[in-house]
Amino acid sequence: MPSNQKDDLAVLYSELPCDAAGVFTTNKVKSATIVIDQLHLRQNRVQAVIVNSGNDNACTAPQAYKTAPLVGKLTAARPQLDA
Repeated sequence: MPSNQKDDLAVLYSELPCDAAGVFTTNKVKSATIVIDQLHLRQNRVQAVIVNSGNDNACTAPQAYKTAPLVGKLTAARPQLDA
């Protein structure tokens, strides 16, 4: 990786589903990813977490409500990601 390029995405994967919790913004305006994450955490179990080092733009709906779940589905379809 070039020295001026920064990592911007990571996937944390557990071989087994595990307990999960989250801390979220109290802002009234929430991005699609925050809303979807809050819904996922109602089940309190996860097997993978996608970490984005960039800022999430809260003003991307309704497209973000289509793409955010797609990223989750693609991650779930391939849990053993190549290093």
